[in-house]
Amino acid sequence: MMSDIIEALGKNPRSKSSKSADMKFYSHVELDPGNLSVEVEGIGALSYPITAPQIEKLLEVSSKAKFGLKDKTVLNEKVRSTEEIKGDALKVHKSPAFDSMLDHMRKDLGLPGSAKIIPHLHNMLIYKPGQFFKKHQDTEKLEKMVATLVVVLPCAHIGGDLVIEHQEYSYVFSSENIDDHTIKCVSFYADCIHEAKTVKSGHRVALTYNLVLESGPVPLAIERNTKLEQTLEEYFKNHDRLVYVFDHEYTEHSLRWDMLKGKDLSNTLDFFACAKKLDLIPYLTLCARHEYWTTGYDGRYQYSPGPNEVDLEELIEEDTILSYWVNEKNENLSYGDCNVRESEICYTTPNQDLEPDDFEYEGYTGNAGCTASYWYKRAALFLIRKNAKLSMDFELNYQECMKQLLELTTFPGKEKQVIDTIEAAGKQFYQYQYAQSQYFIPLLKIACYIQDESIAQNILEHFAIHHFEEKTTAHLLNLQKTYGVSWTIERIQKWQKNSDKISIPNIGKVIQALIIQKSDIKFPTSFLEYQFNLIKAKHIKYETWRPVDINRDLKERILETKDLLLALNVIDDKTMLHSFSNHLLAHPIVYSELTLSQILSDLPKDDFKDLRSNVLAILHLEINKGLRDPDDWSIPQKLPCTCQDCTMISAFLHCKTESLKIWATPQQFRNHVTESFRGMEMPIDLSVLKQGSPHKLVIRKTEDLYTDAKAKFEKLQEYVQKLESL
Repeated sequence: MMSDIIEALGKNPRSKSSKSADMKFYSHVELDPGNLSVEVEGIGALSYPITAPQIEKLLEVSSKAKFGLKDKTVLNEKVRSTEEIKGDALKVHKSPAFDSMLDHMRKDLGLPGSAKIIPHLHNMLIYKPGQFFKKHQDTEKLEKMVATLVVVLPCAHIGGDLVIEHQEYSYVFSSENIDDHTIKCVSFYADCIHEAKTVKSGHRVALTYNLVLESGPVPLAIERNTKLEQTLEEYFKNHDRLVYVFDHEYTEHSLRWDMLKGKDLSNTLDFFACAKKLDLIPYLTLCARHEYWTTGYDGRYQYSPGPNEVDLEELIEEDTILSYWVNEKNENLSYGDCNVRESEICYTTPNQDLEPDDFEYEGYTGNAGCTASYWYKRAALFLIRKNAKLSMDFELNYQECMKQLLELTTFPGKEKQVIDTIEAAGKQFYQYQYAQSQYFIPLLKIACYIQDESIAQNILEHFAIHHFEEKTTAHLLNLQKTYGVSWTIERIQKWQKNSDKISIPNIGKVIQALIIQKSDIKFPTSFLEYQFNLIKAKHIKYETWRPVDINRDLKERILETKDLLLALNVIDDKTMLHSFSNHLLAHPIVYSELTLSQILSDLPKDDFKDLRSNVLAILHLEINKGLRDPDDWSIPQKLPCTCQDCTMISAFLHCKTESLKIWATPQQFRNHVTESFRGMEMPIDLSVLKQGSPHKLVIRKTEDLYTDAKAKFEKLQEYVQKLESL
């Protein structure tokens, strides 16, 4: 089908001769010397042909020409060797014949008839014998710059041909002369690669202009392309969109309908006329193509080969992404990136016929074969069926579409229009999937507004309970009013399943808001049961963790626990509160007596009396044990590993009288014991005594054992005083 579309354009990509005829990327015109006079600041008017004394004066006021390299301007005479006089030191007087020449060039280059080329003088270049400018591509120096004009003034020289390339085609513009008095002019598109060959003798003197397109309205195709229209009509019976990739290069500045070049313009006008007939919407867009290939291995490569030197075998991966969108009015749209399938793309020049914008070769490594990646930056025409546009809008600019849809919900009686929009947007309306919380409230509003259970269920299907917050509660109650308690509870349970064990932030405020708004009791109960079970499951999992890992999120765990206790107190569910309190007391590894004391000291004094009483009993029990005996070196913890070596070390830890152990053991066992101590947060110092064979592992209990015990004892006393005063 794609080959049929290209054939309908009247251009067979398989035929090189027909293709070449279409590739007019330059225009060559000769002018009589009387139609152009040049004055140089400090020298005056030039005479033709330019004489040797004048050349000497020009060289005196000139400077070495630099060139652009990425974002810099550099001087490198191995790349560009020529002399330059800036445009502001020149005054050029042009006759009407010069303007006629520009219009002739516009026609040659296939630019719109409604447009006008405006020349902006850039500089004068003087090439001495042996000077040149290697292959390069001009940058768009001005807004709407479309081409470059080179005007070679009459001056005797041999060599200095200008070679202009576009894709695989080239044109040699020869200006060499001995006594020819004509002015030789050539223009070419700004995206053409070109090269000034070495001047063999004499001097080549040229003016360069940046050609800017002053555009008018884009004309429609003069003749109706019925074959293309029929082919597109057949294609769009089974497809929603089509991408036609251009031959010329464009940037964000030059991608406009009135700046399309040559065949890109004529083909686009054909497409444009068909689009109007077939209810298609056209856009211009930039596209980036990436291809990832396996390649043949050639041991001759002693270097990284170029993109045309590798033998491609199998295409592993490919993608084409569209970005930067322009509508029919030449307005830039705030659309995001769009990935298109290969089956939706057609072109008159395939990527393989072009030099890639970037290339990467991965040579043979012994584990994997050779691969090559190619990146191409191109521009394209994008056509989409009018009834599929809304889906694309939601795909590429979801935020703006949601904003417009929400505006509809502020008016009564728009329910059908909102539902029709959702159905027309199709799967793109639901693209947020598991889901962006920023759209939770907007979609809750829409779900309530449409009063359609089935569609509302689909709208809210993929959200999660952790997206819930205090300001969301009012919309939950609106769901209850619209669809009933049972339906809403089903949604809550679905959100809980989608949450992947993530807790509800600020659940205390959520529950309080639900109580204040007099929601059905099933709502806060469901939230609390979810949070309670989630926290319990996390705490049981902590039991197998090392102390350093348990304590890493202690601050977050304390806030989460206080929040749930407050929420349980708000709802006054004594059964669940009692169960949660018992859970906290039953997991001293996760909640030490000091941690529980810290939690309770921040809670209202008249609440949680049972939990406070139990914690105080534990504190008193610990205080009654008194300070650690200065002769007691026991550490109650044990290593997590139960191998013979670690069991022996655990016995040393529990021993009251031993504070030092020196153990001759092989390195692998020393490493194992050291790893067992990692993250245990014990007052232990480990070192290796490198004497004898094997070396000795030294395990020393430190004085931190006593200082930590004293600090804890004082903290226990402090919390007893604080909790008993509440």
